[in-house]
Amino acid sequence: MTPDDDANATPTEAGSLTAARRAPLSNIRIPSDWLAWRFLGLAHMAGLVLFIVMMAGFLWYVGHIERQERQTSLLRDTDWAQQSLKLSLRELQAHLVRLAPSVAGRPAPGSRHPHHAPGR
Repeated sequence: MTPDDDANATPTEAGSLTAARRAPLSNIRIPSDWLAWRFLGLAHMAGLVLFIVMMAGFLWYVGHIERQERQTSLLRDTDWAQQSLKLSLRELQAHLVRLAPSVAGRPAPGSRHPHHAPGR
């Protein structure tokens, strides 16, 4: 409805057009085509929102998995370094146990030293 429609309308039609404009919104009949398009628009918007939420959830999940894998890798590397250090310290301890008697001037237990023959 345009202002030109009011000018071209007969007095009774003009009155009914003015009354239709003043009528409460509950009395106005909305064409069913408009409702269908509105539904399709809302459905499209809901689909887009759902897609964005799903993508955000997927990105969060991928980041969460990567953080877990980094933490697992760090723990594995830490365990390996700890075991390697323990092995190295045990080897050094065994070496020091073998060297200590010779440094102290005594033969190592279980070794045969030429200067200290048994039974002399």
